[in-house]
Amino acid sequence: MIPDPDLLNPPNQETPRQLLAWRPPNGVLSLYVSIEPGDRSNGWRTAVRNGLSKVTGDGGDGAADHEARLALRETVARLERALEEERKGEHRGLIGFVEVARSEGEERWYTTQIPPRRTEVLRGPVAQIHPLLALLDDGAPLGIAAVSSERVRLLDWRIGRVEQLHSWELEYFGEDWRERKAQRPRDPARGEAVSASGRDQYDQRMEDTRERFAEQTGELARGEARKRGWRETLVFGDERYTRKFAEGFGAGLTHADEADLIAEPTAQLERRVEGMLPQLNRARETSLIDRIKEAAYAEGRSSLGVQETLQALQEGRVEHLVYDPGRDYSGVPVELAGPARADGPGLSERLVELALSTGAAVTPVEGSSAEALAEQGGVVALLRY
Repeated sequence: MIPDPDLLNPPNQETPRQLLAWRPPNGVLSLYVSIEPGDRSNGWRTAVRNGLSKVTGDGGDGAADHEARLALRETVARLERALEEERKGEHRGLIGFVEVARSEGEERWYTTQIPPRRTEVLRGPVAQIHPLLALLDDGAPLGIAAVSSERVRLLDWRIGRVEQLHSWELEYFGEDWRERKAQRPRDPARGEAVSASGRDQYDQRMEDTRERFAEQTGELARGEARKRGWRETLVFGDERYTRKFAEGFGAGLTHADEADLIAEPTAQLERRVEGMLPQLNRARETSLIDRIKEAAYAEGRSSLGVQETLQALQEGRVEHLVYDPGRDYSGVPVELAGPARADGPGLSERLVELALSTGAAVTPVEGSSAEALAEQGGVVALLRY
């Protein structure tokens, strides 16, 4: 229980679907742990203990059954003992799904380099995957380009990890890129001086060469973006060269700022991107919600509200589901196809389960993004047709 994080893998896009198909008899405890490696007080342990105490006190669905209560107590006791063990490493997030059972049951653990939005312990008949979906959405693959006059670095960022793919330098592009001042016959009367117009021409040729270099590396980066499935690419550097890089790259590029990151270590790049994520992701969510609402009236390719979206999901017409996992859907009257199970998932899990089974993208939102869905009952979707 609570294995060594160094032996764990991060979750992937298939993980939520696999978890929703897992239905232990007494339910699942879902643990989302945000860890600050430099925190000697180990505040995350206290937060997890508080979460375990809360789910034990609340009981939850099915806790009236004596066997279920005993299974929950034994599971919590095992987790509390495991918390006493020393954990090392630099992992920022730990995610666990633990079967509620009197003896040790099935467990599924993952680690991430970007932490969950908060530390929490949740109990339900199935794994509570909404925080996991939020983490996967926040940590979707990005490209990072650091552009300067004579060098371009291209990196892949996903779930907090940065991998450098290329470091292109101007001189690597062949003899045509190596600008040299032309040799001219010496004029004894002029000595060694170079005319101002000659220097200006040379400087202009060098600048043209640098701009062509930036544009051509943008074209190369576009190929990597397609191959690696980047949601967007962040470009850093002087606007003169990032503009030419963007011309070669095309759509899907965001000029983050003019910081010179050519020599910045990858660990610092990871922290820099992580610090930008909340603002980038909330802006992306707001833009997506606005697009869906506009499409509902302009194109008829959106569903607004729970029942309309649920029907579209059951028909396999949803391309992108956006929902508020913090909303209480228990009193929402809906019509579900097929028999409902008392021990099955709630409405929000059902929405997600249908979306994942039909290949739809899923974006859970909170805060200001969730407020933008209030009039639609917390659920909207972009439709395929």
